This record gives sequence, structure tokens and C-alpha cells, in this order.
Amino acid sequence: MNSTAPVTPHGGAGSGNIAPPESDALLGYVVVLPAFHDGDGDGIGDVTGLISHLGYLELLGVDGVDVIGAPDDSWTAALQRHGLVALTAPDRPADLGAQPFDADRLRVAIRAELAGGPAPTWTLSTAGDGRLASRWDDRDLGERRARAGLLVVLALPGRVRLLQGDELGLPVFAVPDGPYAESVRPFGRPDVLVPMPWDDTEPGTGFSVAGGPAPAFGHRHVVAAQLESPTSTLTLLRHAVEERSHRPSLPPERIEWYGAPDHCFAFRGADGGIICVLNTGPHPVPLPPGDPILTSVPLDDLGRLPGDAAAWLAPVP
Repeated sequence: MNSTAPVTPHGGAGSGNIAPPESDALLGYVVVLPAFHDGDGDGIGDVTGLISHLGYLELLGVDGVDVIGAPDDSWTAALQRHGLVALTAPDRPADLGAQPFDADRLRVAIRAELAGGPAPTWTLSTAGDGRLASRWDDRDLGERRARAGLLVVLALPGRVRLLQGDELGLPVFAVPDGPYAESVRPFGRPDVLVPMPWDDTEPGTGFSVAGGPAPAFGHRHVVAAQLESPTSTLTLLRHAVEERSHRPSLPPERIEWYGAPDHCFAFRGADGGIICVLNTGPHPVPLPPGDPILTSVPLDDLGRLPGDAAAWLAPVP
């Protein structure tokens, strides 16, 4: 699949999808309700706003949703109508984003998590500790590295849990004190739990008709723009999720590690699945034999993987 291939959702509103059991939900999405979408115009996200945007979550290809901050469970029936399961906190969360962006450190952390028992649930951002795009450097380089991180966790054994906005490569943004900041503070840092940026042609970046504390996201960070861009982080994620849905070897039960140059690692599914390569160094590196499926940034003219990037390859028969 190339970076401009069309991606289709795995169902639609009212499609009669049956939500899978929670144990089968391989890709989860964390919604912090006050920060997701304001449906009643008071400047704070609510259940009405969540339900009106469940089609977006279905479009992402997630299997289940962990809703934080909901006053009741009135949203669960709507979730099921979209083929989504209501998730609880994972038993074995593994915050890979807490590690430095360094291949050796990340490999050690991955090995330790996989050796610790049942496959974990991988996360990259947390509401209390920060956005991956900011944890791994400034906004531009951090987002580039976050794209690589998404490909890595989606190729590992276990489940993945995205925090709302991870699919956009959002960094942290300052949020002024006020009612909005107070509404999200019980669930994490306000600079992490910024209002979800839906459309920068609408008041409040599409989060609320009341306007409110919409940070200066920039056009590239809003959902509407990323849905239209063949190179956006959102599009990259959708391609990766689509690949996972068509490849029985993803996620793998076990992985095998390759030898790799300095500042790099490579692994593949032990059952003959895809090869995942990460380059955390500053210079391009040659890829192992295989046909490129997805790359977090384009390969260079010599077919090498640039620095701060990841790739998926189909093994050569």
C-alpha cells in the first residue's frame, strides 16, 4: 500500500456491526470527554458531542473506546451500534513514549515488557505525562518521531491504546486557566488535554460553537485538514490500521530481532510477518531485504530509511 492509497472504514453508522468482546479489541482509543467535542454549546465536551463523532472513531479503524470523564454510561449503546466496544483501563499498560527516542533504549524496554507475561497494551501518550510529539522533541521533529513510534507499536505483539489526538501528531499546547482547564484537570494536564481540533474554519476549531480556549494548532493539526492530506499523520495511521486488518500476522504473537546498524533496530513477526525497522539516528540507513509497505517519511533516492523514521516491509519469499 502506498501513502496515497484510499482507505475505507471497516463499517458505517447504522451498519449493524457487532462490537467485539473487550479481549479482542486490539486498537483502543482514549476519549477524555470534556476535551473531545462540545455538543450543547457550553464550552465543555459532553456525551452528545461524543456520540455525534463516533463515525470518526469508526473511520480510524479502532475497535474500542475508553471514555474518561463521562457522568454515566448513556453512550455505550451508541458505541455498540458503531461496532465499538467500551474499554476499561488496561491490565498491563506499557508507556513506550516514556523512553528516550533511542533505538537501544526502546529495544530494551520492548524486550522487558514482552518478557513480563501476557502481551501488554502499548501507549505513546498519557494524559498525565505528556504528548508523544512533545516528549520526543520539539513540534516538528517530535511529530516526525511520533509517526515512527506509531508504526513501531502497531507492529508489536499486544494491543495499542491511543490518546485522543495521537492520530494527529498533536504536541502539547498552553491552555489558559478557566472553566475549560478546570473541567479537564481531574483527568490530566490541560496542556495535554487540549480541545480536540476538528475544523479550523469553524468557531473554536470545531470543538465548540461557544469558541473557547482553542490553541493555535495550525491548519496541519486539525482533523478536517488531515483527512484530506495523503501525507498526514492521520492518513498514515489509517493506512497502518488498514494493513493490520488485512494481514493475519498483525499483530504477531512473537517477534524476532534482526541485527541492525547503530541507532537502529529491526524485528519481524516470528510467524513470517512484516519487518519493522526504526532509525533513531541522524543519517539514512539501508533497509533489510523486503518490499516496503509503509514508511513514516519517504525513503531517500537510494531507497534508504532516513533518520527519525520507521518502515514496514513485507519479507521476500
